[in-house]
Amino acid sequence: MIPSPRGPRPPIGLSLLLPGFSDTPYLSTRIEPDLHHILLLPRQWPLYSQLNVAFRQAEANRLPTYFVITPDTCLWMQPSGAVLPARAEPRDVAVTLGKLAACEVMPNDADLVAREQRLRQFIQQQGDRTIGCNPARGGCVPSAEEAEAYRGPGEAGVPRGLERCPECGEWRGACLDPGRPLDPLLLPVCCPCDNDNHCAWCGEPLFERRLQCNWYDEADRELHYVPGFHALDHVCGE
Repeated sequence: MIPSPRGPRPPIGLSLLLPGFSDTPYLSTRIEPDLHHILLLPRQWPLYSQLNVAFRQAEANRLPTYFVITPDTCLWMQPSGAVLPARAEPRDVAVTLGKLAACEVMPNDADLVAREQRLRQFIQQQGDRTIGCNPARGGCVPSAEEAEAYRGPGEAGVPRGLERCPECGEWRGACLDPGRPLDPLLLPVCCPCDNDNHCAWCGEPLFERRLQCNWYDEADRELHYVPGFHALDHVCGE
């Protein structure tokens, strides 16, 4: 099976454009490029406790997760356990909170309550916004060799690079976006078996399909993107 691209491999010493909320520390999870979810972390916790929560959230949610330590310093938490240090640069992105459950109960201390109030004020000041899906659809720009290797139809007329999953029967792998012949993108395509986005609290899937990925509809022969917004609709126990 051709592995699905999970996004670019950033270099060490990179800068990340993150929400401009300065009341650190917190976890910023990228739902879509223009929308982040913030989980405030207690300041009185030692760094190892904050990192423990950060790793567990990243491992469960399997969404781009950033541990913002100070207003200009963050760590990109990889689901594999790897950590990429980065400079945090403020960007005007929409923010939400209280949608992705934390992996453990947060203390109800005065500082955390005050910071949450300031975060809610920060969100209110942003006003109503129209948030779109990632135009890259979770994909990346292919190399010249990849663009040539994935060009044209494959088995049964489906995009080249896709294989039928032996478990569920759907198509999975990676293929070129058929809607961008002149400016190709290499898209990850997942079947239901690839769904590894889970709630950090209850362990249940955040949605029925892999988020920030695509699935191939064999009936209409089209690729459909699954936006990260669906993660915000998860309710434990339902």
